[in-house]
Amino acid sequence: VVANFAIDTFDLNYSAGPGGSISGDTSQTVNYGASGTQVTAIPDTNFHFVDWSDGVETDSRTDSNVTSDINVTANFAANTHTVTSSVGTPSGTITPEGGQTVDHGLTTQFTLTPATNYHIASVAGTCGGSLVGNTYTTAAIIADCTVVANFAIDTYTVSSSVGTPSGSIDPVGDQTVDHGATRQFTLTPSTNHHIASVGGSCGGSLVGDTYTTAPVTDDCSVVANFAIDTFDLIYTAGANGSITGNTSQTVDYGASGTPVTAVADDNYHFVNWSDGVTSASRTDTNVTADISVTANFAIDSHSVIPVVGTPSGAISPSVVQSVEHGATTQFTLNPADNY
Repeated sequence: VVANFAIDTFDLNYSAGPGGSISGDTSQTVNYGASGTQVTAIPDTNFHFVDWSDGVETDSRTDSNVTSDINVTANFAANTHTVTSSVGTPSGTITPEGGQTVDHGLTTQFTLTPATNYHIASVAGTCGGSLVGNTYTTAAIIADCTVVANFAIDTYTVSSSVGTPSGSIDPVGDQTVDHGATRQFTLTPSTNHHIASVGGSCGGSLVGDTYTTAPVTDDCSVVANFAIDTFDLIYTAGANGSITGNTSQTVDYGASGTPVTAVADDNYHFVNWSDGVTSASRTDTNVTADISVTANFAIDSHSVIPVVGTPSGAISPSVVQSVEHGATTQFTLNPADNY
C-alpha cells in the first residue's frame, strides 16, 4: 500500500472593476506559504485607482505567504474636477454657489435667481454651457472651471413725441430707462407758441420747460403738446358812456379781434381811447400783445354869446363863453350914466 500526499494549494484571482484593467496573471494557483506574482491595477483614461476590495491601497501587489484563497477586485473612480460658481454682478443669486465636485465628462446645473426688478444678463466663466430659462447647464466637465452669473436691472422704453405741432421735445423717440429711475425732457415751443400740456402714460411734472417723469416701472410714453400764444383784449367804458360789442376777447397771436364801439351817454361825446385811438369804433388786428383800453367821454358844451341889445351900457364878459351842458354862467351888466 503506497500513500501519496501533496501540499495544499490556493487560488489567487484578480479582477478589474469599471474604469480600469489588470496587468499580470489575474488567475494564479500557489502552494501553501508561497507567493503569487505581481499584478497591477491600471485605470482607464480619466479614471484613477482607488483600492482593492480587500482594502489594499497600492495599485501593484504581490501576495506572499499565501494561506487561503484570494479573490479581489480593483476599484476605480472617474477623475473629478471643481466647478466654482459665483455672482459676477450683484442683485441675484446662483444655486449651488461655491465649489462643486463633478466627475470628468459629466455636466452640472445651476439655478439663477434675479433680485426683484432685475434679470439675468449673462453667464460667464470657463466651463461653457447653455442657459434655458433660469437654469444653466455646463458643458461636459474636463478640467477645473468656473461659472459666473451676471444680473442687470430691468429696463423700460420711454417713447417721447410731439402731440400737437409748433414745438419740439428733446430727446425725442425711444429712450431706455432703468427700473425706478426718472428721465428728463426739454420742451421748446416754436416762436409765438407755448407749452400747453404734457400727456402720455409715464406721469411726471413740468417745471419751466423741463418735464421729469415719475419713477419708471413699465414701458410708457411722454407726449408734448404746444399751443399758439393768445392775448386778452379788454375794452372798458369810462364815466358817461358804454361799449357795444364783446368787451373781453381772447385771440391767437397775429389774429384780429371783433369790432367794439364806444357809445357816449346823452349830452356827452366820445373823446378817445386810453391808448390814443380817436375813432369810437375799433377792430384790433394782428394782435401781438394784450390790449386793455378805456373809452374816455366828455360832457357836451354850448356857446353862450353876450350881446348888448340896446346901447348905453356894457356886458361883461363880452366874449363868447363855452359852457357845459346843464351848467350856468354869469355876466355883469354895467349901464351908462343916467341909464
